[in-house]
Amino acid sequence: MPFTMKFISVPESQQSLSDPSFLDQIISVHSINFWILCFFGGLCILSYLQFGWDKYCAIRQRWRISENTLLLTAFLGGALGAKIGQRAFRHKTTKEPFRTSLQRIFFWNFALYAIAFSPQGKAAVTSIALAFFNGMQ
Repeated sequence: MPFTMKFISVPESQQSLSDPSFLDQIISVHSINFWILCFFGGLCILSYLQFGWDKYCAIRQRWRISENTLLLTAFLGGALGAKIGQRAFRHKTTKEPFRTSLQRIFFWNFALYAIAFSPQGKAAVTSIALAFFNGMQ
């Protein structure tokens, strides 16, 4: 039996991932959601790599990344990558207050993600970005 894909009809007021045009809006390079996703994704990757590098340096007793730098990268939007890196490398999992600070930042980041991808948040991010880029000219 061949695989067929059916799209469920959803009213425009309740667009969801089942709507192909909604997916196109999210993935489109011209969409602000694409750039928000790139920003947060880049910070998550950077945070993950920082935890890996810090663990590598800790094992070899080399110069390490400061805790403030790790927390700052997480705070700016890379908390998901930081938590994944913390667990994957088993790094700074018991050290207090670092562990508690990262946990708080992780929850605040998810609130930030929810706001950034909501319709109102998207409008706010778009207006901030336009004001920023118009101010540069």
